[in-house]
Amino acid sequence: MKPNYLIAACCAVFILLTTACTKKNDPIPEPNSKILAYTISLPENDIHGVVDDLEKTVTVYIPLQYGLTFIEPKITLSPGATIKDAPQRIDIQSEGTTYVVKGSDNSTTTYKLVIIVQQKTPLVVDELSTDDIAKINIGSSITITGNFERTLFDEVKMTLIAADGKETILSKGGEYVSSVIKADGKIFYSIDRQMPLDMQPGVYKVRVKFLKLTIEMKKPIELVFGRPGWLLGNKIVNQGETFIIERSYNSVFKNFKEFSIMVNGVKTLLPIVSYTLSEAVIRVPENVPPGDYIPTALFDGFPPKTGFSYVTVREKVKN
Repeated sequence: MKPNYLIAACCAVFILLTTACTKKNDPIPEPNSKILAYTISLPENDIHGVVDDLEKTVTVYIPLQYGLTFIEPKITLSPGATIKDAPQRIDIQSEGTTYVVKGSDNSTTTYKLVIIVQQKTPLVVDELSTDDIAKINIGSSITITGNFERTLFDEVKMTLIAADGKETILSKGGEYVSSVIKADGKIFYSIDRQMPLDMQPGVYKVRVKFLKLTIEMKKPIELVFGRPGWLLGNKIVNQGETFIIERSYNSVFKNFKEFSIMVNGVKTLLPIVSYTLSEAVIRVPENVPPGDYIPTALFDGFPPKTGFSYVTVREKVKN
């Protein structure tokens, strides 16, 4: 009987070992919370993102010539999986987009979106002047020339950095764009960026960003108040009424002192009712005789400037 007991014991041990080995070698089931495909549909060619399940990333390579500023991806998930709060439209310069995928097996996987814009490197931008510091009038626009992509001019960001570190991003200037052919045959483009009228005089560093590339110019600029200019046009106004004049390009209305005309050889002030950095409201006194007058404006710190257009004064309309 003893041999039978021994055989039974050996069988029991074998079964236990076999079961243990089987459990140890069983594959771990894959989670059901995966991104299977990430596609951006375009008329000319689809872009397919690269899904990395080890690093939990989705990487998208965007050719610069496509002119994309945002993407609207189509995402294929594991059967039964869902995405929580997935953005429908994504700026190509965004860096914090994630996708939280929940599987039908209640597993959860978080993917980070990585967008790589395939643009020209390095970013090259011409200095604004050959001088050590370029003087630029407050109120003017700044023309920058660089190796930008013509389909994405609006993505060129120009920032002025003051001595205290305050940054001011310049807004888009005019629509005019010119091309420049360099000595090596490369084509650069010149575009305008408009500075705010309320900029303060001083020395500023200049930073240019184009999509995900940034460069800081070696030479700073100095913002100054230039001689104010004004645009009138030929105004026709009744006695006692008001009219508006506007600033001319490259200037702002700063310390506006007086606006006058000559009446029979005598200087006559037209009161400045109000003014901003960009325009002024002027009133014609009721005692100014009807006629055509060429006005003169005076700003503190600058000599008087006489215009070229007329203010035509008509008799006050009687009720």
